Amino acid sequence: MSGRDILLGTRTFRKLREGNYVYVDKTGFISEFLSGAGAKVSIITRPRRFGKSLLLNMLMEFFDIRKDSRELFEGLAVSKDKDICSKWMNKYPVIYLSLNEIKTESFEESYGYFETVASKLCGQYEFLLSSPKVGKFHKIALEAVLSCTAKNVEPCMFINTLCEAIYQDCGIKPVILIDEYDAPLSKIKGEEDYKKMASFLDYFYEISLKSNDYFEFSILTGCLRFTNADITTGFNNYVSYGVNDLSFADKFGFTHEEVQSLLAEQGFSDKMDTLQEWYDGYCFGNSHPIYCPWDVMNYLYDLKESQNARPKKYWINTSGNDVVLRLLEGVTGCTADTITTLLNHAGIDAEIKENLTYKNLYDSKQNVWTLLYFTGYLTKVPNTEDETGTVLGLRIPNKEIYDFFMLTAESVFRRRVDGNDSLPLFFDAFWNRADQTVSEMLSALFTKAISFHDYGGVFCHAVLAGLFKREYPHTTSDYGNGAGMADIIVRDRANKRAAVIEIKRHSDTETPLSSSVDRALRHIADMKYDALLQGDYSVILHWGIACQDKSCVAKSVDGKREAV
Repeated sequence: MSGRDILLGTRTFRKLREGNYVYVDKTGFISEFLSGAGAKVSIITRPRRFGKSLLLNMLMEFFDIRKDSRELFEGLAVSKDKDICSKWMNKYPVIYLSLNEIKTESFEESYGYFETVASKLCGQYEFLLSSPKVGKFHKIALEAVLSCTAKNVEPCMFINTLCEAIYQDCGIKPVILIDEYDAPLSKIKGEEDYKKMASFLDYFYEISLKSNDYFEFSILTGCLRFTNADITTGFNNYVSYGVNDLSFADKFGFTHEEVQSLLAEQGFSDKMDTLQEWYDGYCFGNSHPIYCPWDVMNYLYDLKESQNARPKKYWINTSGNDVVLRLLEGVTGCTADTITTLLNHAGIDAEIKENLTYKNLYDSKQNVWTLLYFTGYLTKVPNTEDETGTVLGLRIPNKEIYDFFMLTAESVFRRRVDGNDSLPLFFDAFWNRADQTVSEMLSALFTKAISFHDYGGVFCHAVLAGLFKREYPHTTSDYGNGAGMADIIVRDRANKRAAVIEIKRHSDTETPLSSSVDRALRHIADMKYDALLQGDYSVILHWGIACQDKSCVAKSVDGKREAV
């Protein structure tokens, strides 16, 4: 095993550096920000697990006047900027606030968590209560927050009060860093609770970052940018840097060169193609390709445990992914056509709404493309903006996200056909090679499951895969990612039966559907997709299926071969 050890799941820069764990150098952010790219109040939005929290923790270590961070930053990019280090390193008090854990469904519960978070933060500055330089009013206010006895308005003002008290004590304005600033709104349910939390955060950020003359600058990170449609009636003095902005574009996620360097250090340069296929594909600003760092680090960790480790859906598995589920539950009409285009590995043009908020996510079906873009399920096709910059070309970034879309579609469509009394008859016809019956029943099932006119091969694939996995759990499927595998392989181990299914979308109106069916069957035979099944099953079927509009034609042949 070569290379430094990998420490997963930490947001602590000091622990990574002092333990000599793998750290991909993003300290160049400091020079870019302090050289003029940043603002007095900056909001940086990126998808989850792209390094926002670790970067803020790194900034805290760099600026904090109570620390000596020279050894931590030695050899990193910012250490070469002597002027920046001389002027800024460990020269400022830092107020570091994370709202990451405040993700409850009710305002009251979230507010209770907020009081606890505020109390813990003030506890780091308890020494101010005994400082002769800090005014009595500020001490009383901080003591109330510290003991969780403050009235409603005081927790909103604790950052402002803390800034003034720090300035009174040492004569230096602090730097404010707030991680996951939008988290308290992400899970709130109920319109009334949402309004209460939005109003509370609006006032909190206005008092903390607008009506406050006692801080040097502030950086906030989150997933969505808020606008005057949500919490910014008072808090509106910030500059936002999102996934489509040029500033800091390569400071979140890993660049191609960074991944190459990581693989070389760890002795896994031969895995570059796999990493590209599974975790590459993001475009932030004009920086591309960008890799998901959570995926890369987890896969490298697994490779160090076993060199034969297969890539997994690490990023997808860190969230409930209810956004995509809700989208596919409502698939109809043009939305389905657009998803079909995406699942056929093509791009779509979509209007991106910068003022999208948690409250209006589902006000319009078109909002979903903005949401999927901001949250990392879709990414920009480089250099596709229109003249206004609001219409972008979007695509699915990589295999991990593509497979997730398809697996989610399987689950959704499986539920749509659950309880269908005709399913036993369908499976009986399938295993008895009743081609005409299977064709007719599939057409009816697809229409019920998908509910739109031209469903195409990818959705037929999802419906069939979900259908067979429901009945035969050992069914496997591949979604055309170049792996050289059959579309669907059904394994009925209890009855020693198996089937290989190849699905074609038929778009040629001049030729019959049967031509695509025959092509599918030839493909199964030519690729020997049934090779691993021979000898283990007494029945092996090849099924070719072709779909066009509301029509479906299926044909079967006996795939059983005598052992040579």
